[in-house]
Amino acid sequence: VEDLLNEIEQQTPNFRIMMSNIQVLVQLEAPNVSPRFQTVEPAAVVRNIVDRYSSTVSDVHKEITWWTDPSEFGIVYADSSAIEHIVTNLVDNAVRFATTKIEVKISKNLSHFFIRIWDDGPGIGAQYVQHVFDRGWTPEVARRDEKTSSGLGLFIARTLANRCGGNLTMESVAAPDPKHHTTFFLSLPWEGPQ
Repeated sequence: VEDLLNEIEQQTPNFRIMMSNIQVLVQLEAPNVSPRFQTVEPAAVVRNIVDRYSSTVSDVHKEITWWTDPSEFGIVYADSSAIEHIVTNLVDNAVRFATTKIEVKISKNLSHFFIRIWDDGPGIGAQYVQHVFDRGWTPEVARRDEKTSSGLGLFIARTLANRCGGNLTMESVAAPDPKHHTTFFLSLPWEGPQ
């Protein structure tokens, strides 16, 4: 019983994000639903997400760090719940697949702000890169293993980014390359879609 309770406790973040993904997917498929733009501080959103994952990361002997460039990042006009959902999905994946390290960086230029999530995991093989944002795709599907996730997170994250006038892209170098990693780049306009 104790082992089962420990397993349930370890799976709680996965259940939470799956339920959140289902809620957002229903909203995305509803007609005439638009993003809700308001003033938001992206650094505060990211800090809260990283704080939420800090104990999970240390429990599995990994490290998560984040920073902004510039250090005083400021406020943007964006959909705060979309940013939180996208970054949560990306950090959750990074925590799951990282070997030891996850990095989150926020930066900006004159028209957009960027959130980069990097992990030192095994990477995704070049033959699968084109499918990572497909609805229902997971690494387990490619290997014909039992699925451990819904395969909705990255599909929803990119759909939300596009709906908010931005984009979500990925770069991955797969093992056995010694520089193996996966990086996701979220780009959103400062003032919502133009």
